[in-house]
Amino acid sequence: MNIQEYIASGILEKFVLGRLDEEQCKTILALADQHSDIKEELRFIEESMEVFARAYSVAPPPLMEKEIFAAIKKTETPPMLSASSSVSDYQYWLDELEEPTDYEAMHMEVIGETPQAKTVIAWIKEGEPDHLHTDYTEVFLIAEGSCRATIDGVTSDYGVGDYVEFTIDKNHSYSVTSDSRMKVIACLVQRAA
Repeated sequence: MNIQEYIASGILEKFVLGRLDEEQCKTILALADQHSDIKEELRFIEESMEVFARAYSVAPPPLMEKEIFAAIKKTETPPMLSASSSVSDYQYWLDELEEPTDYEAMHMEVIGETPQAKTVIAWIKEGEPDHLHTDYTEVFLIAEGSCRATIDGVTSDYGVGDYVEFTIDKNHSYSVTSDSRMKVIACLVQRAA
């Protein structure tokens, strides 16, 4: 084999660019171990491409990194809300969603949905009067504010970090007790079939 002809063939450039199959790559790596000229040429090609890439690179817009990571995070499904959940489990969604400037008593933004459950971030100004659900259980985790809830005749106070479960077929009500609205991660879990 004429090493100089092999180097001039362009195959080493294709190797560095990742355009060869696995068998061809193994051959080049074996040849580089046997021939210092091939090893040196590979190093030179890699360095030249690095210099070229740096010379002609274009800086991305300043917000692009944040937008890319936000898009990736948005495709993730939030964890299922449970009694062991913590507010930090939902911090991405809490930080990303902005409270609307104008809404009546409550505003909800869906952050996850499956056939069994819908998870939302909710801003609640007042609360809800006594009612019951026959087709789903309503649970929420308080991220901001506080409330007083009555569930099946038992009244309790809840604050930041507290998990509240309004079980299916049980009367319940709650009212916001904090000076400003309450912000919760809420989940509506459908009755099992």
